[in-house]
Amino acid sequence: MQAAAPRGELAASAGLLFTAIACGTMVPLTAVLLQDLPPFVIAASRYSMAALVLAGIVAARERTPVLPLGLPWGRILLLGGAGIGCFATGYTFGIRYSGPIAAAAILATQPVVAAPDGVVRHPPADRRAHADRRRIGRVRRPAGRLWRAGCRRIHGPWGRSCW
Repeated sequence: MQAAAPRGELAASAGLLFTAIACGTMVPLTAVLLQDLPPFVIAASRYSMAALVLAGIVAARERTPVLPLGLPWGRILLLGGAGIGCFATGYTFGIRYSGPIAAAAILATQPVVAAPDGVVRHPPADRRAHADRRRIGRVRRPAGRLWRAGCRRIHGPWGRSCW
């Protein structure tokens, strides 16, 4: 029988479980809250509470200020607030008018839609960017081969990895 897991592994597993539960209950809980609250209130309160909890975690774990000094906080808050505010409010309205299952399916398929859209909007016709990628690949491939050859020489062909 194996010894009990170290405390760090248990904390990591508990954190992962909490994250899975929090993310999994977001859509159904929002659908229930929409019966009594307006979408703007739900969106604003959801992200405000999350920001306070994360700031508390950072303050408890780090011995530095929660907000680093010297950053352009006006610009960060404007761009971040607009992006998160638009997404959260739009997603909450999406749950309200399309239903929780459709909204969750749309959010889950977003990468499938974004990949072809990126190819259409940014085709590989830009020859200079494509040439730069090939040049980087020409350097990375031999470097990786040398790295693996050195690992085999040090540890043998079936030895432990150098990573």
